[in-house]
This record gives sequence, structure tokens and C-alpha cells, in this order.
Amino acid sequence: MNLKMKLTASISAFFLVVGLMLMGIMAVNQATVNMGGSINFTATDVYARVTGKIENAQGEYADKELPPLEFSAENGTPDQSGWSGLNLLFDDDATPIVITVTVENLARDRQLTASLTDNTAINENLVKDLKQDGVTYTSGTTKDLDASTGNDTSTTTYVVTFSIADHNKSLPQMNFDFDIDLMDEGYEPINYSSFGFTFNQTSDTTGELVSYTGTETNVTVPSSYSVVDGKFIEGDTYTITAIADGSSSSNGAFYQVRETLGSVTLPNTIVYIGRWAFNSCSSLTSVSIPSSVTYIGNSAFNNCNSLQPSITDQGVKYLGNSENPYVVLWDGKDITSSSYTVYNDCKIIYFDAFDQSLRNIILPSSLTSIGDYAFDGCTYLTSIDLSKCTSLESIGNYVFSGRKANFTSIDLSQCTSLISIGEYAFYNCQSLTEVDLSNCTSLISIGNDAFYFCIGLTSIDLSDCTSLTSIGSYAFRNCNNLESITLPYPTEWYRTTSSSAISGDSMNMSNPTQNATLLTDTYDNYYFKRNA
Repeated sequence: MNLKMKLTASISAFFLVVGLMLMGIMAVNQATVNMGGSINFTATDVYARVTGKIENAQGEYADKELPPLEFSAENGTPDQSGWSGLNLLFDDDATPIVITVTVENLARDRQLTASLTDNTAINENLVKDLKQDGVTYTSGTTKDLDASTGNDTSTTTYVVTFSIADHNKSLPQMNFDFDIDLMDEGYEPINYSSFGFTFNQTSDTTGELVSYTGTETNVTVPSSYSVVDGKFIEGDTYTITAIADGSSSSNGAFYQVRETLGSVTLPNTIVYIGRWAFNSCSSLTSVSIPSSVTYIGNSAFNNCNSLQPSITDQGVKYLGNSENPYVVLWDGKDITSSSYTVYNDCKIIYFDAFDQSLRNIILPSSLTSIGDYAFDGCTYLTSIDLSKCTSLESIGNYVFSGRKANFTSIDLSQCTSLISIGEYAFYNCQSLTEVDLSNCTSLISIGNDAFYFCIGLTSIDLSDCTSLTSIGSYAFRNCNNLESITLPYPTEWYRTTSSSAISGDSMNMSNPTQNATLLTDTYDNYYFKRNA
């Protein structure tokens, strides 16, 4: 019995030893390797986004999406950021940990170079492969992100792979550190401070140029310029859409250099030039205006006595650029005939463009806006052909005002893009008996006093103006012979004494005869608005 017991004990001890040995082997096989480290980025003169992902790691970083990084670096000042504290755990089956780093070039107009530097202390049991687009790279290699123009955004992906060559050995904690430099390649950085532009941010996606405070006399605004919180950046997130003073009528964007400014070239991101923008720039000889501009405010070129036209046609002066010199009909007061056809490709008739000599004018399909006072004082004007003006969006203030005789009708039926009719647009046109607004489905607003004292009108039919939501005060005042006004959606209107009000006294405008009384007499000083 004692022998049996000893044999049992010996056998048990044997299996215990074997078990412990196996556990030791398994312990080696199942041992994890903890790697702690960082991936650092330095961006110079670029606008880029970096994203990252870790795959096949154990624990905290198992299939981990790293937070995206954005870099906006200018003027040679580096922008630094990265991911640190990356504690990566391997398991025993030697499945490689893969770190994918994607660098996205957001600038588009410049080439981006991304270079990776390895600061890892290489251990014989650790194999590091740097792969990109299927090609094996060594530390310090570079890859250009060729940012072609257009809507495509270039990207480059770095794949960093860690694997354990001998997982049967116990490995100490390893540290890794990769530095990726993002830099402008072959692009001469702009000295932004020398331009001295200041901006107001007017919305989430637009910026308004308030002033130019630099000293350059020949200014070219780069097409890549954008603005965020008054600071230029590269990219398409924000776009300069306006040049205006935004403050007073005495100053403009270039007012501080008005006596020395010689030329200005605008990029095709500009769509609006505000009032007084180049006021009193007495030395300004040329402005290159792109075709993207659709509106120019009052007196934008006031007292620019040295400004030369891009082209002159029959005494009419145009401003534009080399591709389209006819963008703006700037000055038609030297017209050599009583009848004139505005040149094709003209988009804007500028403020106070014509004088009394004009009797007839034909406007092109390219026209987008007619500036304030464009025909004010053209007392001999008997007809104006708007039949081609399908792109016309705005008729400015006082455009046709003051014509007591001869001007009898105006056909706006083809102006399907027309959005607004300005204040006093037809003021005191006493002989005007017909205004055709049929098909003006885009018309939103009729300005204050727009048809004031048009005593020849007998009816106004706005029923086809299905976008109409606002009629200004005194719009039909003293239209004493007006018998009917027909409005779209007649039960949705209200009246108010405030131009900014969003509610008021509800009005049922279903009776055209009653409407004529309300808008020409009873409530002629009210604003009529519609709950659209």
C-alpha cells in the first residue's frame, strides 16, 4: 500500500512537472509585447488633413480610429500635431499590427510632399516595413501628393507594419517614434502680410474684403485666397465673394492707397463688388474684372479719373479682363448714336451709365444686373428691348425713373431670372401704361416706391410671380388710375410698418379691386409681405 502510494505520488509529480513545463512554454507563446510611442506631424506652408487607423492590435487600440488632424500652415510657420501614447499590444500569433496613415491635400493648387522619418530603435526581433502604394520604403523616403487643379483631392497613404519575427522569445517594451513632415513642394509662399487685406466674415462660407492696407501699387489678389476669421487660408472651405467697404460712403476697400494704387487684378472667386470699393483711387489706371462678377455697387469707381477702359465701342466704355473685355458697361455717356446694342458677354450695366442722348437700347442675354440710375435722366428713351434678358437678376434703384413722356411700356416677361426690382425703379414714369411681369417666377421683391406716381397704369398682374414675398412701402403710391392688383397666394399676405418684420396683420388679398385701394391709398406706406 505504501509502494502504491509512492508510485502515485511520483506519477503525480511527473505530470505536475510536465504541466508546469507546458505552461511555461505556453506562457512564452502567449506573452504580449507592449509598444509605446507616437506619430508626429510637422506641416509647413500646406493645408492638409491627416487620418489614421490601427488594426490587429490588442486591448485599447484594437481596430482604433485615430482622431483626424487638420493643418493650416502659412508663411513658413510650422504647424505641429500628432498622436502620442500609442500603447500597442501584440498577441502570440505574430499577426502584424498595421497603422494606416492617410494624408489628404486640401490646397489643390499646390503640390504637397510628405516625408517619413523613423526614430525607432530597431530590435532584431522586430521587423518594420514601410509600405506605400504597394512599394516598400525605407525611413526618410518622400512621396509627392500631386495636387492637380479641379475638384479632385489628392491623397497619399502610408502603411506602417509591425510584426514579431520570433514570438517564442520574451521581448521588452519597445518604443517607436515616427515623424512625418508635410511641406509645400515647389511653391513660393505668398507673403500675406505685404498685401494687408482685412476682412469681415459675413457668413459660414463667405468673406467680405473691407480694406487693403498694404503698400503695393499693383495688386493681384490670388485666386486661391480664402478667409476664415479674417485670416487667409488655402482651400475651398471659404471663398472671398465680395469687395466692399461695409462701413461708410466715404471710404472703400482701397481707400488708404487711393493716391498710389495703379492696378488691381481680381480672381474669379469674386462675384460682388460693393459700393465705393475703389472710391477716389485717382491713380488707378486698370482693373481686371473677371466674368464671375455679377454685381457692382454704387460709386464703386467714383472719382477714378485715371481709369482706362478695357475696350471702347462706339463711344461706350467697358471694363473686363483679357478673356472678356466686355464684362461691365462702365460709361455710355459718350455714345455716338441715339440707339445702341449692348455688346454680347456684357454682364453688368454700371451705375449712372447713360445720359439724355439715348433713345433706344437693346440688351443682351448675358446681362445679370442693371445698376442704380443707369437710365435716370434719359428723357428721350422711348423703348428698351429686354426680350433676350433671361439672365437678368436685378433692376437697380431709379433705373427708369423720371420719364414723364414717351416711355409707355416695358416687357419683362422673358426675364425669368429676375429676383428684385429696386426702389424708385419706375418712379414718375407717367406715360407708362403696361408692365408685363408674366413668367417672372423668380421675382422675390419689389422695392419701396418702385411704381410711385405711375399714373398711366390701370392694372398690375403679379399672379405669375409665384416667388414674390415682399412689396415695399409706397410701391404703388399715387397710381391714381390703378383699378386692380392681382397677387399670388392671396390668403398668405400680411401688412407691417417694419421692413424687417416677419409677421403682422393678416390680409386677404383675393379681391384685385380691393388690393388696388389698399396698396395705392389705405395702406400705401405699409410693407406687404407673404408667409412663404
